[in-house]
Amino acid sequence: MAPLTPSAGKAVLLDFIYTTCTGPCPILTGFHVAVQRRIPQALAGRIHFVSISLDPARDDPAALRAYALARGADLAHWSFVTGPVAEVEALVRQFGVGSVRLPDGSFEHVVVSFLIDGGGRIVKRYFGLEHESEAIARDLEALASS
Repeated sequence: MAPLTPSAGKAVLLDFIYTTCTGPCPILTGFHVAVQRRIPQALAGRIHFVSISLDPARDDPAALRAYALARGADLAHWSFVTGPVAEVEALVRQFGVGSVRLPDGSFEHVVVSFLIDGGGRIVKRYFGLEHESEAIARDLEALASS
């Protein structure tokens, strides 16, 4: 898995997605793009977004980059990462994100985003898609300013 060193010491908004998702993943990514656009330029360097692919077999770096750019993510402050299947599965378990591959190759998974402080501690979880981008942006700004 690509190291998350660009995020060390920064406030992080982390989620799990896969690029062939036709359900919540593109919605979640679009929502986080809206959050990213609300971050004041003065704080942009202190905040990082991370999306980890649930499907490392199909989501190579080129697929992740195309997915990110198609949704308007600013890759200067957002990493779309993948890695070996075993490492991704271990990380999914570590974060408690239930994920099951369905017979059609899609995934059923918990939709959750994690607000992580500069020391790597989870300070808040946002479940589902029912959050206001303004509220998450405020939480990120407050964490980045502390």
